[in-house]
Amino acid sequence: MLNVERLRALHAVAAHGSILAAADTLHVTTSAVSQQLAKLEREVVAAALARGANAYMIKPCMPEVLRATVHAVLGLK
Repeated sequence: MLNVERLRALHAVAAHGSILAAADTLHVTTSAVSQQLAKLEREVVAAALARGANAYMIKPCMPEVLRATVHAVLGLK
């Protein structure tokens, strides 16, 4: 399951265009935002990959699933 604080960090960076602006908005340090994004990246990559016999493949539904999850968890429209 994706962590809410990590999703908030991702949304803040996307909405405000930088880690610095996201940190200001969230009232945390830039290091805290960067750490949340790094953890989220590891979680999403693990969820987004399907292991085949000789390769990894990105699950085709992941971009839409991630967008929907972020919006649902954060209560966005």
